[in-house]
Amino acid sequence: MKKSFVLILVFSLLLQLVGCYSSTYITKDEFLNSKKGDIRIVTNDNQTFNLKEGSYFVTSDKIYLDSQSNYKINPYSVSYIPLNDINEFGKKEYNATKTALTVVIGAAVISVIVLFFSSIGNFKSS
Repeated sequence: MKKSFVLILVFSLLLQLVGCYSSTYITKDEFLNSKKGDIRIVTNDNQTFNLKEGSYFVTSDKIYLDSQSNYKINPYSVSYIPLNDINEFGKKEYNATKTALTVVIGAAVISVIVLFFSSIGNFKSS
């Protein structure tokens, strides 16, 4: 029983590490016309900004950074990023297919392993 519990915990950890999100690079026009979510921005001087949905807002020429803390502390040294200074946009999107496959394959593997260990236990007792 302990082994099956450990296997379930390991599977849960692997599901968290594999993740259900995929990152894709998009153009500036795609970014401006898309639904805003979590984004990764790399500027021309190689500064990287990982912005969560709701921590920024976009105008036609700038991305303004907004602090989510009660004290309004901005973790970045800038309050806005001009769109012309951005080298690449990365967008994280939920991948339902990968999540479903991971859960189904993981459950099948755990079931086979649990059945294998239980059959070994039955074989030893006879």
